[in-house]
Amino acid sequence: MENNKCNHEKNNEKNNENENNNNKTLLQKSLKLGGVYVGWISTHYIASHLYTKICTPLSIKGFIASAFNTATPHCTALRWCVYQGANTITNMWIMVGLWVVSKVST
Repeated sequence: MENNKCNHEKNNEKNNENENNNNKTLLQKSLKLGGVYVGWISTHYIASHLYTKICTPLSIKGFIASAFNTATPHCTALRWCVYQGANTITNMWIMVGLWVVSKVST
């Protein structure tokens, strides 16, 4: 009887330990995903503002220069960041929505 009690206590300790490890893993994954999300939002935001300042300035001179600036490597890179950032942010919201729906529906 006492041996069964010890085994039961050990099982409870293992279950608690596994639950704590699962919670830590979930927290770590959430922080990593949150970091990726913040990174893409920052990249998109900064690239959007830099593109308008550097590649398409708001002036007559900027209007004329924009025809040449759009082909430069730095403007192409900024445009890529804006486009990919928007797509990635949209896809992340879709994934969050799907995850919420899967949790609600089960």
